[in-house]
Amino acid sequence: PTLAYVQTGAVLEVLHVMLGWVPSQLLSTAMQIASRLFVVWLPTYWMQLGSEVPLGYALIAVAWTLSDLTRYLYY
Repeated sequence: PTLAYVQTGAVLEVLHVMLGWVPSQLLSTAMQIASRLFVVWLPTYWMQLGSEVPLGYALIAVAWTLSDLTRYLYY
Protein backbone atom coordinates (compact mmCIF):
# COMPACT_ATOMS: atom_id res chain seq x y z
CA PRO A 1 0.00 0.00 0.00
CA THR A 2 2.89 2.41 0.61
CA LEU A 3 3.84 2.32 -3.06
CA ALA A 4 0.26 3.13 -4.05
CA TYR A 5 0.06 6.12 -1.72
CA VAL A 6 3.42 7.51 -2.80
CA GLN A 7 2.59 7.03 -6.47
CA THR A 8 -0.70 8.89 -5.95
CA GLY A 9 1.40 11.95 -5.14
CA ALA A 10 2.31 12.03 -8.84
CA VAL A 11 -1.08 13.67 -9.41
CA LEU A 12 0.77 16.86 -8.50
CA GLU A 13 2.54 16.60 -11.86
CA VAL A 14 -0.81 17.25 -13.56
CA LEU A 15 -1.32 20.28 -11.32
CA HIS A 16 2.17 21.57 -12.20
CA VAL A 17 1.32 21.36 -15.91
CA MET A 18 -1.98 23.17 -15.34
CA LEU A 19 -0.20 25.96 -13.46
CA GLY A 20 2.40 26.26 -16.22
CA TRP A 21 5.31 25.35 -13.96
CA VAL A 22 6.53 22.68 -16.38
CA PRO A 23 6.44 22.78 -20.19
CA SER A 24 4.52 19.54 -20.76
CA GLN A 25 1.29 18.67 -22.50
CA LEU A 26 -1.67 18.32 -20.13
CA LEU A 27 -3.31 15.38 -21.90
CA SER A 28 -0.16 13.27 -22.18
CA THR A 29 0.80 13.95 -18.56
CA ALA A 30 -2.71 13.14 -17.31
CA MET A 31 -2.79 9.90 -19.32
CA GLN A 32 0.63 8.85 -18.01
CA ILE A 33 -0.34 9.50 -14.39
CA ALA A 34 -3.73 7.79 -14.82
CA SER A 35 -2.09 4.68 -16.27
CA ARG A 36 0.44 4.57 -13.43
CA LEU A 37 -2.28 4.84 -10.83
CA PHE A 38 -4.25 2.09 -12.54
CA VAL A 39 -1.19 -0.17 -12.66
CA VAL A 40 -0.40 0.41 -8.99
CA TRP A 41 -3.83 0.59 -7.34
CA LEU A 42 -5.47 -2.43 -8.97
CA PRO A 43 -2.84 -4.96 -7.82
CA THR A 44 -2.66 -3.25 -4.42
CA TYR A 45 -6.39 -3.81 -3.98
CA TRP A 46 -6.08 -7.46 -5.02
CA MET A 47 -3.13 -8.04 -2.68
CA GLN A 48 -5.12 -6.69 0.25
CA LEU A 49 -7.55 -9.54 -0.36
CA GLY A 50 -4.68 -12.03 0.03
CA SER A 51 -2.10 -12.35 2.74
CA GLU A 52 1.28 -11.75 1.10
CA VAL A 53 2.93 -9.69 -1.64
CA PRO A 54 3.88 -11.78 -4.68
CA LEU A 55 7.60 -11.78 -5.51
CA GLY A 56 6.91 -10.60 -9.05
CA TYR A 57 5.10 -7.48 -7.85
CA ALA A 58 7.93 -6.69 -5.44
CA LEU A 59 10.49 -6.99 -8.24
CA ILE A 60 8.42 -4.76 -10.51
CA ALA A 61 8.17 -2.16 -7.73
CA VAL A 62 11.95 -2.16 -7.26
CA ALA A 63 12.58 -1.86 -11.02
CA TRP A 64 10.03 0.95 -11.29
CA THR A 65 11.65 2.79 -8.38
CA LEU A 66 15.12 2.52 -9.90
CA SER A 67 13.94 3.72 -13.31
CA ASP A 68 12.09 6.71 -11.81
CA LEU A 69 15.09 7.55 -9.66
CA THR A 70 17.31 7.61 -12.74
CA ARG A 71 14.78 9.70 -14.65
CA TYR A 72 14.39 12.28 -11.89
CA LEU A 73 18.14 12.58 -11.38
CA TYR A 74 18.43 13.28 -15.12
CA TYR A 75 15.85 16.07 -14.90
